[in-house]
Amino acid sequence: GYGNFLRAAHSSFADMCEVPEVLRGRPAACEPEFLPWRHVRHVESYLALNFFEAALSGSAGALERLDPAALADVEDLDYQRK
Repeated sequence: GYGNFLRAAHSSFADMCEVPEVLRGRPAACEPEFLPWRHVRHVESYLALNFFEAALSGSAGALERLDPAALADVEDLDYQRK
């Protein structure tokens, strides 16, 4: 499968925006129009765990959880299975 986070920026994959602004400045990537890293990390973990459970254990349940129809309601995620 292939997942694409919509509205993601570099900061969506790291916790740099959690550092106080006085220490990091105010990069545009920390603005609210980009996905927060906690949301992205949660979705990434869900996808990765189900992928490995399906691939390594042959779990039909994990494969069902990766079905594009099952993931259609995940906010800001465009997911396709190839």
